Amino acid sequence: MYTTAYCQGTTTYSGVPVRAGICAVKKEWIGKCAIVYKCEPDGSIGDFLGYWECLDTGFGGDADEDGVGSIEAGKVIDMYFPTLEECRDWMKLTDGKVYVQLIDAEG
Repeated sequence: MYTTAYCQGTTTYSGVPVRAGICAVKKEWIGKCAIVYKCEPDGSIGDFLGYWECLDTGFGGDADEDGVGSIEAGKVIDMYFPTLEECRDWMKLTDGKVYVQLIDAEG
């Protein structure tokens, strides 16, 4: 799955304040927990990167111009980090791709 990172905003879709450990996903995934692993260049599952609570949502990009954003479509998971530097570090670490397992659990 593709991943991005954000560091703006104050309140999530679910109403809780933004904080590290929250991610933005398609609305149907709100309330789940994302277990995230690095995706290796060969497509295999790499190192465990952490747990994120799926408490936010967003639109994402609309590359195919169908009116559905990449987050809305479930193609992208957008991780919240407190600083722009941490967002950049995430993108360098993951190269924009992760393996995600969603479970019904609270963080």
